[in-house]
Amino acid sequence: MYIVTFCGHSQLPSWERDDIVKELKETLDALIHMGARVFLFGGYGEFDILCAEVIQGLSHKYSHIISILVLAYTNYRFDKSLYDYWEYHTSEHLPRKYAIPKRNQYMVDRADAVVSYVRHSGGASRTLDYAEKRHKLLFKI
Repeated sequence: MYIVTFCGHSQLPSWERDDIVKELKETLDALIHMGARVFLFGGYGEFDILCAEVIQGLSHKYSHIISILVLAYTNYRFDKSLYDYWEYHTSEHLPRKYAIPKRNQYMVDRADAVVSYVRHSGGASRTLDYAEKRHKLLFKI
């Protein structure tokens, strides 16, 4: 396994945040030991940012891992310090609400594994469903 991506809700319950961080650290550490080297992020929402922060912390221990932000459109502002690289998977002709799901599918298609935090329907659940249909290795937080 070489590439991991993430899908989760844009908002996380504050009372569950510490447990999510703990489980993320354990899961991502295990994935790195299994051979994960590249981590793809969408950069949207609390879960995705939290995952990027955890990977950034683990990169001090594992210097060989790489974090890549995959942007859905070109004029999105983001914290460059959280990622090693960024790239655009953009369909300029698509409205933003369609560009994000298309980018999410692209990341799932590239990934060997998906780490998710999904508790209700919405964009994250649709991405997780897509990953399941593509028979990706899933790690549910």
